[in-house]
Amino acid sequence: MGPIGRMGPIRLMGPTSRCRIRASRPRSSSQIVFHCPIPQTPQEINGSVPPVVVGTRSSRRMSELAQSLYDWLYRGLSLRSAGLIVGLLLVASHAYAFFNYHQLRPALKEAPRNKRLGTILLAVALAWSLLLVSSMDMGEFWRVRRIALVLLPVTFGLMLAYVDEFLTARALGILLLLAASPVLNAAFLEDPKSRVLLPILAYLWILLGMFWVGMPYLFRDHLGWATATEARWKKLSLGGLAYGMVVLVCALALWGTA
Repeated sequence: MGPIGRMGPIRLMGPTSRCRIRASRPRSSSQIVFHCPIPQTPQEINGSVPPVVVGTRSSRRMSELAQSLYDWLYRGLSLRSAGLIVGLLLVASHAYAFFNYHQLRPALKEAPRNKRLGTILLAVALAWSLLLVSSMDMGEFWRVRRIALVLLPVTFGLMLAYVDEFLTARALGILLLLAASPVLNAAFLEDPKSRVLLPILAYLWILLGMFWVGMPYLFRDHLGWATATEARWKKLSLGGLAYGMVVLVCALALWGTA
């Protein structure tokens, strides 16, 4: 018997792993028969097959809503839209901080160890992570999707149970890391050069996020330094307010359409 006749089923790895090659040797000639389902969707053609949604109409609608939100956030967010959102958030938050130093200082002092606030922020980070993992194109790693969707809630529970110290700092750091990606995507290879206002801010978020997740006590130290004196607090608030106004002006005047 030739080498073809000794071959058994061969499983292909990667996006085509559902295909099989069945090698056989009939009496008359040798032949290799390919058994592979024909791709039906663009995701299957590109090799990123999302998990099949089986359930009620409401669950399918939620899945479609999540995919639409992901597409807008990571693919459809324009430079101008990102600038408007970031600019408004900077202006609103820093203006509020400027006029409410005495009210915010006690709350900020307790924030790093505030477990209730940390749980809320971590839950938001979990929902964002689930949206990202369930909708993103994972390429040849698409088989890991289901494992990640299980591990994320498990990790959430373990953090609440065993890493609850400085939970707010860790959760806020995770949110900063997640928020940086859409901003960088919106500004990638866009004109004009003033777009660098967004990447500069995004990389600052990444830097702070990594330190606050890995060394959360730094979050307490940063807050203590910023709130040490009212003059310093107001200077920092004015700096953030000015940066946000510059971003808003650029988004409205220079960064195209929304």
